[in-house]
Amino acid sequence: MKVLLVHPPVCDPTMPYVAVPLLGAALEREGFEVDLLDANMEALDWLLSPERLGELESRLHRRFSRLDRQAALSHPQQLSWLSLYDGLSASAALREGGRMPRRRPAAIRRGPAAGGAGADGGRSGLGEIDEAMALLRGQRGDRFYDPAEYGRAADTVDAGLKLASAAHAPLSMDLRSYRTPFSFLDSAEIRSDASPEHDPFHAWFSGPLCDRIERGSVGLVGISVVFPGQLQPAWSMAWTLRRRFPGLWLVVGGPGLTQRMVHLPDEVARRMLVPFDAAVLFEGEQALVDLVREASAGGKPSGIIQGSPVRDPGVLPLPSFDRLPLARYLSPEPVLPYDASRGCYWGRCAFCHYGPVAHGTATYRERPLEAVVDHLSRLRRLGARIVYLSHDTLSPSLGLRLAGALRQAGADIRWASDLRPEPALTPDWCARVAEGGALAFSLGVESGAERVLKLMDKGIRVDNASQAVRNLAAAGIAAEAMVFLDFPTETAAEAALTLRFLEEHRSFLSLFMCGTFGLTEGSRVARCPGEFGLQPPFHVAGDEFKTALFYEESRPSKTARQREELDLRLESIAARWRLRPYPWAGSLSTAHTLLWVDRFGPGVFREGGPVPPRPAPEPRLKTHHSPDRLRSEALAREREIWTRLVYEQRCVGREPWKKAMTELTSGTGGPTRRRQR
Repeated sequence: MKVLLVHPPVCDPTMPYVAVPLLGAALEREGFEVDLLDANMEALDWLLSPERLGELESRLHRRFSRLDRQAALSHPQQLSWLSLYDGLSASAALREGGRMPRRRPAAIRRGPAAGGAGADGGRSGLGEIDEAMALLRGQRGDRFYDPAEYGRAADTVDAGLKLASAAHAPLSMDLRSYRTPFSFLDSAEIRSDASPEHDPFHAWFSGPLCDRIERGSVGLVGISVVFPGQLQPAWSMAWTLRRRFPGLWLVVGGPGLTQRMVHLPDEVARRMLVPFDAAVLFEGEQALVDLVREASAGGKPSGIIQGSPVRDPGVLPLPSFDRLPLARYLSPEPVLPYDASRGCYWGRCAFCHYGPVAHGTATYRERPLEAVVDHLSRLRRLGARIVYLSHDTLSPSLGLRLAGALRQAGADIRWASDLRPEPALTPDWCARVAEGGALAFSLGVESGAERVLKLMDKGIRVDNASQAVRNLAAAGIAAEAMVFLDFPTETAAEAALTLRFLEEHRSFLSLFMCGTFGLTEGSRVARCPGEFGLQPPFHVAGDEFKTALFYEESRPSKTARQREELDLRLESIAARWRLRPYPWAGSLSTAHTLLWVDRFGPGVFREGGPVPPRPAPEPRLKTHHSPDRLRSEALAREREIWTRLVYEQRCVGREPWKKAMTELTSGTGGPTRRRQR
């Protein structure tokens, strides 16, 4: 039986993910015939072609023209109007005309000259997307490292995705997420979002993907869901394949699936599993080998299969990255991930639920050091000068031993990973790992308030984080801080301490990320809410597959005014770096960020990195309705509808939404009408 393993849309297209190449290597070692497909990269390449975007742009104009001609718009029509209008703004960004800027601002002064004298490949119209993709692949020389050109290329790709989203409204899709208002609530919504009308990848699934399966005589397709944004596309892909190949064996797995399915009752999980034959939860290498062996022998493995942890990571093979078209990723050179360890050696943070486990994090295990060095050396021969160690967190001991072994082997490799900012990160430790190729570390600082860190069971103090940042910077290693606000009971004063940490360490930090606390099903906070000042968390009726877990504090820790002030202060802090959303240069632990740090040094995003995202231009068209008015009124009304549904009625779905919408709009004077000319 020939097996095709698929990494589905939609996520980071700048580098491959480790799961499919590792699963493929495990199957090949057992003698099975395996093909690997990064459908995320290939389907995005197809979607972001000038021809496809041109078709979607025409569709946008037709829909918008019909809707805008109406004298009055109901609330659902207002939301559609805004989505289409924003899509046309993205289209305008793609059709700005002119040329890609040729001269590099003088903001970056270290490293070789970047940009400048090459032939101008910019084209007007939607052909600009081809130029952007070529630049990101390094096909325009060093223009990838020109701040203005890089910024424009990233903006162009984002605009293309926004155009494609609007053409399939109410879809919202970028390289971080994929969602509709009723995403994954139940089987009917999954089928609806998988329809050609709503799925931007449907023509690719039903065309190039099906053709590849047919030509290759594939008998089993395994789809690996790593990130939440891949869930609906994975199911849309499966429904398309099920219709075309009724006898094809379809299997799904991965950490993104495990975390979604592991807490569901068996009956509900089986309903979610349709249209797949089987789902592999938890660590899947051995379980997938057993499943393929059974299917090849004529068996019919089905249902939910629970994988077992790999107790000895030394048995894991080198991921088969050589089976992927590395030159097609949106990066000028390959940056590859590698898992030298699994699980978290600390494993106690109260907020954490990560990876293919039911609760918390997986048990910590390491590959043998000799195998790691051998594997990294082989990745170097594939062209990967930089490797991202894709761990829950790197232990200081492993980091030090790895750096020493790489230095002794004379390996020309730079590497990055995630770290806890603990006392072990001494000046000596930092200097030694820098000598062994360490390039950048993302540090789980989390909070600048001692009480909050203790409540999180983080196991560090603020001064530990401060010293770690300073020691890494002194060794020439990029230190990236990860923090978040709104951990339960965190006061406004404690949140301000976190922001002050960022301000006081600006000269030492290369980057930072500040998020907002989100409650996850398998975390200790969710299991013991009373210990963290929360009322019992709740799911809402109508959310059959439990896509969201909601909570309320027993006593509100911040006022609305305090939250607004914190947001303004955070915006002011962020403006002092050149930050961009994932996966572009200027966001944590991405291929492009590591390449820019390698080229220009740890301070590049403080001193003039890629130009920040620019707002899309207004489309050059006369509209009968006011975008500003609709944006103000319709979006505020939509927020109110969902607040009522979730926190008052605790029930979601199309019918509850319609009822709440009718109640809210009945006293507003009816639908929005055309503005007066």
